[in-house]
Amino acid sequence: MPRADSSHSRPDLRRKSIVKTTPEIIVTAYTSHVEEVRTLRSSRERVANLLKRYPDVTDKHRSEILTFIKEGRHVDIGLLTADDKLRPRLDAFMADHKRHFRLGVGDVVRALAVIAAIVMICWLLWEMVLPGVPG
Repeated sequence: MPRADSSHSRPDLRRKSIVKTTPEIIVTAYTSHVEEVRTLRSSRERVANLLKRYPDVTDKHRSEILTFIKEGRHVDIGLLTADDKLRPRLDAFMADHKRHFRLGVGDVVRALAVIAAIVMICWLLWEMVLPGVPG
């Protein structure tokens, strides 16, 4: 015959579960971060799909691929280049649009200005440490 008070023999299913707070839970709790990753992933997948159809894409799609390759995250671009199925299409796209990947005059001038500034700072520091060493 069953006991009238059978709740002691079975676990109480209404108990609250204990949630441990770990860095993973805290990081994934931010929905904006999750949405940002989802958006980046979908754009990488979209570019991969566009590259699969290359060269049969519109000019708008070509500019979208170009923008992604020039301004996308390095990890996402690396994932595209690591795909052996996409590599021939990506290589063809890069060969067809190589003029977009060259350094411009402004880029070269900026690089030279940065190098000149570094050399000037090093020279000034040298003069401050060892002023007028007799020769």
